Amino acid sequence: MTPLERAIASVGGVVALASAISEKPSKVSMWKLREAAGTGKVPGDSCPSIERATRAAHASDPAKEIVTCEELRPDVEWDVLRLQCAPLGTDAQHAAAEQGA
Repeated sequence: MTPLERAIASVGGVVALASAISEKPSKVSMWKLREAAGTGKVPGDSCPSIERATRAAHASDPAKEIVTCEELRPDVEWDVLRLQCAPLGTDAQHAAAEQGA
């Protein structure tokens, strides 16, 4: 099962995932078909929404799986993007902790 298929299953189907990420069900279905055929990938800018949707599903039912951006698009440097999106105080707090302040 592909990461997108796992996300669809976790959230409750194509329509449920599409609704959760503000996309049309036909678009999610197209991603699924292309991913399964090896001819396409989930757009990178949709991955954070999909991850949030699966986290919300997991929060309401811990048996449901969380699918991360890294699983959906392993070719994207998510660690770099996550650092760039961190709250302003976070980097300073980490630096102070590392220096023993």
